[in-house]
Amino acid sequence: MDSVISKIDAFIRKYYKNRLIKGAIIAVALLVSLFLVVVLLEYFGYFSTTVRTVLFWLFLVALGTITAFYVVVPLLKMYKLGSRISYQ
Repeated sequence: MDSVISKIDAFIRKYYKNRLIKGAIIAVALLVSLFLVVVLLEYFGYFSTTVRTVLFWLFLVALGTITAFYVVVPLLKMYKLGSRISYQ
């Protein structure tokens, strides 16, 4: 019985490790794309200080949201914090 539980634990760790790697790749791709969009908008837009400030804060909010959703959540679940896959 302990052998089965240890195999299930190994599977769960591997599952969340793969989710973390996949999430990190997706997060980096999304953030680089968003950064390029913001930079191109600024370059071609000649925006006022207010619009540039809004773009900056929106980029920071997107950075935090994407990082939390794709990286932090799988990391917490990998370390057994929060709800995880059950043994059933």
